[in-house]
Amino acid sequence: MPSGPGLVPPDAARELLTAAGVAVIETVLCSNAGLAVSAAARLGYPVVAKVAHPALTHKSDVGGVRLGLLTAEAVRSAAADLFALADGAAVTPDHEHDEFAWWPREIDQWPAEAGEALPRMARWLSE
Repeated sequence: MPSGPGLVPPDAARELLTAAGVAVIETVLCSNAGLAVSAAARLGYPVVAKVAHPALTHKSDVGGVRLGLLTAEAVRSAAADLFALADGAAVTPDHEHDEFAWWPREIDQWPAEAGEALPRMARWLSE
């Protein structure tokens, strides 16, 4: 686990959340469009595809997020766009309407169902 200020790498963040008992959305890292299509078929539609590169932390700012992909062709097309930005893409189920799909950064606004694990983790990460 890296120490000091800065971003926590996605794999490390996933491990922290899982260790704290927080459910995380399955993410499949893909190195080509064919793997992205296979991942989408396995995860079930709709899916989200995002560019996967450590230097691209603000993915939407560079056009690196595609939401609501409903077909294999849509995933293939999105993957082609994303691979033009970097050599990796991540595919996840599209949980747009899930209760916890978006949580505000302010700890006091998190849903009560999040329990104490996330606020403690957020404080620890910000120290």
